[in-house]
Amino acid sequence: MSKSERFQNDHRVQYGQFEAIEWNDATEVKKMREQMNFDAPMEVSWAWDYVGQVEELRRLYDIAKVRQWDAERDLNWDEAIDQKKQWGQAQAVSPISQAVQMLGGSEAMQREATWDNFGYVCSQLLHGEQAALEICGQLAAVCPDMDMKFFAGTQVYDEVRHIEAFSKFITRKVGKIWPIDPNIKFLLEQILQADTWQKKTLGMQTLFEGMALGIMNMMDIHTDVPLFKDMIKRVKLDESRHAAFGIISMQKTMESADTSPEMKADLEDWAFKILECLNAGQYYGVFSALGPKYGIAPRNFAQMLYSMPDAVQQNSLLYTHAVLPHLKKLGLITDRTAEKYRAIGLYRALGELPTESSATKGAWDATPVSGKNWSGATN
Repeated sequence: MSKSERFQNDHRVQYGQFEAIEWNDATEVKKMREQMNFDAPMEVSWAWDYVGQVEELRRLYDIAKVRQWDAERDLNWDEAIDQKKQWGQAQAVSPISQAVQMLGGSEAMQREATWDNFGYVCSQLLHGEQAALEICGQLAAVCPDMDMKFFAGTQVYDEVRHIEAFSKFITRKVGKIWPIDPNIKFLLEQILQADTWQKKTLGMQTLFEGMALGIMNMMDIHTDVPLFKDMIKRVKLDESRHAAFGIISMQKTMESADTSPEMKADLEDWAFKILECLNAGQYYGVFSALGPKYGIAPRNFAQMLYSMPDAVQQNSLLYTHAVLPHLKKLGLITDRTAEKYRAIGLYRALGELPTESSATKGAWDATPVSGKNWSGATN
């Protein structure tokens, strides 16, 4: 793979057959996080058809209107959480806690590490929600169709609600908000600075939202905190609409006679660069952030983890169920790029991809959860 096909070449480290992205210079990381403002040029687009042209997008908008919920009112913030008895998430999905266990740490230390890992992942989701808010604000301005603007507008409010819910859950129930992973910040800014609405939609709605749904599904399954389970189920229903918006919009793009072969190839390469960079930097951030507290050298632990026989397979789980099937269906994985995906281990053969994905499961299901409808009223 050439350097032009990859992001962040200066941060690449080889662990056996796996190439990871590492940010080890604390000064560089601090400087990156402190860079709060940057240019994100946009070409604003008017739309004069107020009746609507894309029935599926208008339907998503209609569903969004009735699915609104209130993070403060509809979640049970009075629920007591005991971090000395609960784990937050299963230890099996906490690499830091497993490392503490391997080093002979006490059960109390393992539990603390699990909560730290849980808080770190929640914090990254929180930062991602802010990026989604900013990007959807852009989409409302740059998308060419009124149906897209309608839905992007509803998603802006969804993302505000998610930011509120995650920030309150972390600060009230978990501990502290961890800083954004530098690799995630880099990629989100790439999407914010993308030069077309198609790249913004593909990068956030299809790739990041799809991966976030994979993470949220895992957290939903493995948590022992009812408050978090209720919150994440609500967030997932919103996110499934967002992912569906991305899929419908990109399908419309790929089927349009106005989309040239060169543009399709550019979008295909864009998708690969984003996912390759996500995959390469998927775990190192948590090692770097939490490892020193527990006497774990990030590089040593990364070397051990990435050398395990199933490391590549485990790394690919978030993508094979929630992202890659849709890229393939959209024509954004072709024979030209399939071998690149195989080379980095995201899947070994096209036939191994599942035929269905959880990325949009629930997008069309208006069934309320927890006995309340989406206006907040009790059924």
